[in-house]
Amino acid sequence: MAKTNKERFLELVSDTPSNVMEDIKWRRENRPWLKRSRGIAIHVIQVLGNRGWTQKEFAERMGVSPQQVSKWLKGQENFRLETISKMEAVLEVELIEVKSFKSGESSTSEPEANSVD
Repeated sequence: MAKTNKERFLELVSDTPSNVMEDIKWRRENRPWLKRSRGIAIHVIQVLGNRGWTQKEFAERMGVSPQQVSKWLKGQENFRLETISKMEAVLEVELIEVKSFKSGESSTSEPEANSVD
């Protein structure tokens, strides 16, 4: 006898409770740094494309695995300043902009850089 739609649906449904609400809450709480992380990822992807570099080549230059670079470029990495500085050195671009404390003027005029106050 053929299964009913309900029986087929129940076979697909997991017994594990969903964490969707927790995930939504986490994304809302972390929205500010996630936005900056996506901005850095997009900038890096653009630079790699402009230079004709693959993620693997970038990984080799950074001294990390291609999997790590892939993780970074998903835009959900909470970068350490050390990592950002190394990326900037390898790519020879500024990824974040730090405003000068004394004058209030930025240390760079690059419009693509993410500003950190």
